[in-house]
Amino acid sequence: MNVRFGPAGLPLSCKGRTLVDGLEDIYRLELNTMEIQLVRGIGQDIDRADEVKDLADKLDIELYVHAPYYMDLAGDDEEVKRSLENIKWAGQVASEIGAVCVNTHLGLYGRKSKKATLERVIKNVRTLRDWFKKNKIKVKIGLETSGKQKVFGTLEEVLEVCRRVSDTMPIINFAHIHARGGGALKKKEDFQEIFDKVKKITKTSKFITNFSGVEHEEGNKKRITPIKKGDMRFEPLGECILDNEDYDISIISSSPLLEHDAMYMKVIFERLTQKRAQKEARAAMKEEEKKIKETKKKKEVKKKEAKKKEAKKKDTKKKDAKKKDTKKKDTKKKDTKKKDAKKKDTKKKDTKKKDTKKKDTKKKDTKKKDTKKKDTKKKDTRSKSSAKGKKGGSSKKDTKKGKTAKGKKKK
Repeated sequence: MNVRFGPAGLPLSCKGRTLVDGLEDIYRLELNTMEIQLVRGIGQDIDRADEVKDLADKLDIELYVHAPYYMDLAGDDEEVKRSLENIKWAGQVASEIGAVCVNTHLGLYGRKSKKATLERVIKNVRTLRDWFKKNKIKVKIGLETSGKQKVFGTLEEVLEVCRRVSDTMPIINFAHIHARGGGALKKKEDFQEIFDKVKKITKTSKFITNFSGVEHEEGNKKRITPIKKGDMRFEPLGECILDNEDYDISIISSSPLLEHDAMYMKVIFERLTQKRAQKEARAAMKEEEKKIKETKKKKEVKKKEAKKKEAKKKDTKKKDAKKKDTKKKDTKKKDTKKKDAKKKDTKKKDTKKKDTKKKDTKKKDTKKKDTKKKDTKKKDTRSKSSAKGKKGGSSKKDTKKGKTAKGKKKK
């Protein structure tokens, strides 16, 4: 951001009346821009031009030249010719002293329509631009906004001329815009809107402006006043500039108090800058404190999480150990169960074997007994048979004897 303040003309406090004296006085007042006013027109003596240029460069004071007042590029041919000659001369002076641009008003609508006036102004500004190029005058043509309804130069009209004619630039006279808008500039947003419109056309953040107090009525400037006596405050403009760090802006005090109001604006701007810096420092401190708290909170959360993780690990470890123990126990139980089952099976098998053996033994015993019984029976049968045999022999003999006796009887 680059902001310059300075007067429109030689400082009131300047004892000498030359431009060199004015530049030295501006430097002592710690101002750094100046608008040189060629109000008396062609023939005004601009002495020591080279010295003015060198001194301005050395002291880093940016210079602008204001063409004679009452220029009319929308009037009849005679008025236009006179105006063009004056602006050409002002352009030559501006070139000699190393000024950034030559500023001019554009004239009245007169009986022409606004559209016709716009086209005539564009034609004449283009002619002026071409003459500057032909004569190798490398300063820009500054077109100033007007403060009266009958004068060509609303912000929109000036921007349209700048859009259609190269090597021109708008000169933003805030007092004129404020008056023409019936007291339009009150908030920083009002100033921001102007800067945005200008930047859209110029495609740059370089602005040349005029600021002062103003009395106005029904959209017309009545007179320029000191800043404190007008109803347009500088603070909103200062706040607006501080919101835009890329701005390169020169603020010319066109107030009757010239350098006094230039210094007044500079002081206000420095206070605003300081307040902004303090506010930003406080905000930064709060942000830092917030970050520290957040960091602390994060650390605490991290610690808690670490503790939780540690506790979780321990729990997991315990659970794993428990699981292992349980598994071991289960395995042991299973092994024991298996062993018991095996033992039971073995016992069963043994029992079965014993039972089988017993059965086999029993069978054998039974068989033996049966065999013995059979043998005994056989023996008994044999014995009986032998006994019967013996008995049978005796019976036969007896029977035979009986039969023989019977036979004898019959006989």
